Amino acid sequence: MTYPSDETTKLVIADDVRQEQGGKVTILGIYSGSVINVSLTMPSINSINLAPALPSLAFLWWFADGEGHFNMTASVTDPNGTIMFNLPNTNVQKNPDGDMNIMMKVAPFPLIAGEYKCSITLDQQEYRRSFKIVFG
Repeated sequence: MTYPSDETTKLVIADDVRQEQGGKVTILGIYSGSVINVSLTMPSINSINLAPALPSLAFLWWFADGEGHFNMTASVTDPNGTIMFNLPNTNVQKNPDGDMNIMMKVAPFPLIAGEYKCSITLDQQEYRRSFKIVFG
């Protein structure tokens, strides 16, 4: 067993992600960089005067190297420290000759300005990333 390296592990944030046949992944509406600028005047954001939210926000963890069977947990935490998504104890396998993709989606995704924390753990190895929501 070899843990994936932190340097080659990527987190892609998008409106949606889907696993397709043949091992392909469809990614819709990728947010580039670590800052998501949201306009509260967008019709899909606040059309009926509710708390601002995106219809969904998806997270694709992409592991390029490493190999083995792992016990995985994953979470997304908002700027207030509230866990928005929690995936407890799931067994996954990373083959040495291919990538491993882990997909998560929060729908709807409540918007709070500030830094969100994403983490995924394979056995005892934790991978952390963060992104910010700003209103513009």
